[in-house]
This record gives sequence, C-alpha cells and structure tokens, in this order.
Amino acid sequence: MKKTLKLVLIVCMLAITAILGGCASLTQVEEYQQKGYKIMVTYDGNGGSFLDRTGVTIVDMFNPDHYQKDVNGEIHIKLTEPTDESRETSGSEGVSLTMPNNFFAGWYKTRTVKEVNGVPVDKAGKELKKLDNGTYVYLDTADTDKPVTATPAYEYSDYWDFENDTIDYSSDDGIVKITLYAGWVEYYEFNYFYKIEGESTWTKMDKTTAFDYKTTNATGSVTHDKDTIWMPRWEDGAVNYEHRYSNSEIYSFPVVAGTTFKEAYEDENCSVKITDSLVHKGTLDIEKGKAVDRIQNVYVVLEKGTKYRIETADQLISYASVDGIYEIKNDLDFTDKKWPSIFSVGTFTGKIFSTTGNTFKIKNATATISNEMASACGLFGTVSATAEIKNLTFENATVDLTYVGQRQRNRKYAMFAGNIAEGAKIEGVTLDGTFKIGAITPGDGYAISLIVNGNKTGITNNGVALQLYGVKRGEKYQYSVADPSTVTVEEDGVINITFASSTVLLDQDKFDINIG
Repeated sequence: MKKTLKLVLIVCMLAITAILGGCASLTQVEEYQQKGYKIMVTYDGNGGSFLDRTGVTIVDMFNPDHYQKDVNGEIHIKLTEPTDESRETSGSEGVSLTMPNNFFAGWYKTRTVKEVNGVPVDKAGKELKKLDNGTYVYLDTADTDKPVTATPAYEYSDYWDFENDTIDYSSDDGIVKITLYAGWVEYYEFNYFYKIEGESTWTKMDKTTAFDYKTTNATGSVTHDKDTIWMPRWEDGAVNYEHRYSNSEIYSFPVVAGTTFKEAYEDENCSVKITDSLVHKGTLDIEKGKAVDRIQNVYVVLEKGTKYRIETADQLISYASVDGIYEIKNDLDFTDKKWPSIFSVGTFTGKIFSTTGNTFKIKNATATISNEMASACGLFGTVSATAEIKNLTFENATVDLTYVGQRQRNRKYAMFAGNIAEGAKIEGVTLDGTFKIGAITPGDGYAISLIVNGNKTGITNNGVALQLYGVKRGEKYQYSVADPSTVTVEEDGVINITFASSTVLLDQDKFDINIG
C-alpha cells in the first residue's frame, strides 16, 4: 500500500468541502472519478447532524491505483470514521455527528424500515404508511388532506468494524459505491413507578433518568456511572434524594410531594429489593445496532407525609413545617436556640413523637409571641384534628406573650397550644416551665389558658408556672391588667384576667401567680 495517509487527508478535505459547498459536491465527485477515484463511500447521517447540520452526507473517495495489490490482484482499504480525530490533521475542525436523545451505535451497510405485522412503524411503535414518493406518514392521517410526515424506525445489519473490515477491490470491480448508515439508539432509561404504602396500584412518575449507553460504557469514560441510580438515604435527620456522579454532576431521585421514600424494587411484585444502588441491566447488540432491555423500571414504595428523624434541636429548627412528621430519636436541648415560630403560630397538621418505646425530652424551648395575627399561639398554635403529638416531655419550656396589642379579636393563647381540635391524638405529653404574659390587650372573644384551649386529653401539667410582667416606663412598670395580683387560674386551666380600660403603672416588675 502507498500514499495511504495522503489519500485519507485529501478525502477528508473533500468531505468537508462537500458539506460546505452544498450541491457543488456532485461536481467534485465527478472530477475525482475522472481522475481514477473509482471507490466511493457515502456516510449517511440517517437523521443525525454532521457539523450541527441536518441532511448532510460525507463522501470518501479512493483511487485503486494508489494502493498496492496483493498476490491475488486485490487491494484492501481500511476506512476512517468521519468523526475520527485523525481527520483533524487535514486542517478541518473535526466532524461531529449528533442526534438529540440518541446515541450513535455504529455504521451499518444495511438499513431496513422496522415493521410490525407487515406495517412500518416509528420508534414509538405507531403505524406508518409509505407514500409513492417514498415519504412516510402516520397511518391514521394518510387519507387526510394534510397527512403528518413521520420518521420510521430502522433496523440495521452488516455492522462495519473499522478495526478489521476492509474494502476488498479488484480491477474487475469497476466503480464501487458503498453507503454506510449511522445507527441511532435512543438513550437508555430508568422509569419510575410509585405507590403509597398500603395501596395496590402503581403510578408512573413524571421523571425519567436517561443516559448515553455507549459513552457510559466506553473504556475510561468519565461518565462511567451514568448507568447507575442511587436509593435515597437518611442524612442529618432528613432523606437525601441526591447523589454525586463521578464527574460531579448531581443525580436526583424523583420525589412525590407530601411523601417520604421507604424502599424500592426491581419488579412490581416487590420481590427484588434495591438496597443501595442499581446498575441498568440493558445491553447493546452492536451487530444490529439494537438496544436490549433499553428501559429499566423501578418500583418505589412511599410513606405518606414528609418524614424526619430528629436527633438535634438544630435539625428540628431546620426542617420545621406545619405538616412534617418528626420522629424524635434523642433529647433535644434548645438552650440559646429559638423554638420554630411556624409551630408557635401555625396550624400543626403533622406528627411529632418519640421513637417507639421512648419518651424523649425537649428542653429549654422558648416561644416568643409578639403581636402575631394568628388565631392561636403557644408552643403550638393550633393542633388540628389530624395531628399527633406523642410521648414527649417538654422540660423548662417558656411561652412569652411579650406584646399582643391592637385589641385583636377571637385569639387563643396557652402554654402548650393555643387550641387543640377534637380528634387530635395527644398521648403521653408532659409539660413544665413558665407561661409569661406581658403587654397584651386582646379584643373580644379571647381565651387564655395555662396549658391548652380545647382538647386537653393526653397532656400532664408537671408544674407550669404563670407570670405577669410589666413594661418599664421610667421608674414604673406598665400593665394592661387592672390588678395583676387578682389573676387566678381555674382547675381546667382557664386564666381569669380583668383588663384595665387604660394602662396601669406599678412599682413591681412582675407577678408570679400562685396556682393552687
């Protein structure tokens, strides 16, 4: 063989010129044929884009006279892929070949339209019809005035192995034309199905995780783990749904709002559990450019509610929401920390409870209420009928009504909860600490209770103190209560206060109310 490298480079330049020159490429082909270039290889992008342009083909031409014959009088030509980096030595910027959401499997000499029961179909399996001009349209629109054009799915054979295959040519062959078709395969996918624990029906999630199978499995690939998904895991009190790929990109397991991941399986019968991660089981039949088991289904069992496993006060503060489900797994100390205000003034519909078999302490929690417009305030504002609070001891808690002005109407205040609705599950809750009342001037319809307004079942008062304090005004202390020393607490916890028509100035800064 002689002048091999030079020929490849010339052909590459021709290919680039053919692309940029449009229809003029036919003239160039004819010119090269006149010079003795009898072998023509056409690379058909098959719907893909060469150099980001669709409808482009690349042509390589070879002159048999430039090659040395073997003992049988034949020459043997190895081809170079259009995208091979060695072609860049021709002065071009390199040839790209792409198709959105597909990867390039290889080059094939034979391309046939895929048929199902003798009817051509597209990649989704939808039936097509071939018109007389060779165009394919969707079968259900073929007889309309404006049939919808379609791209058929293809099946490939005669894979061209650039390492080993050659064009074997003898002088008797004359002009030889070969077309190689780009074989495209859709990205491989993980599809997710979910059901809530206790339900029987699987629902497909909106999210799909897709990846380029060939790139992922290439030797030395920097995205070698893109064919892997990871199960959510508990971290720092919450479920972490993210994992970092080896190339630092983030994989995110799909989330269904208002639920928490419990477990996942490879099958809908939940017989093969995925413990940590799952590698896609699909393979590629390279000889046919065909995906085998391209789609991997994952079946996810979810629990209702957004759950947390709380071991520190900071975690509870960070994840505080009115509808969260909090499993308390340790004593929590709120010294120098703020009790979540969303609990103090919101309507709690979630759950908060100690790990089964335990009663953990929430120590030194302080809720400060200052002119809040919420209808109920306390450590919890309103506890709804669907909420659960179980097996917790609130030790040395403080609820401080520092200022409630403007004579707001129909407000409810208490140490534990401004109001607990009937039906709420309150069990094994013990409370001690101080309920402080400062400069408040509630309007009509207010209710102030030492422990709770509403359903008191399940709460034990372990020594809650009541304190009234004034706001310093010069040498005196201002109160909105007519006579703080007359404030009383009834057996059911109702606090009796007579508010003055105007502020009262007293020498004493606070009154600790004697609770019998």
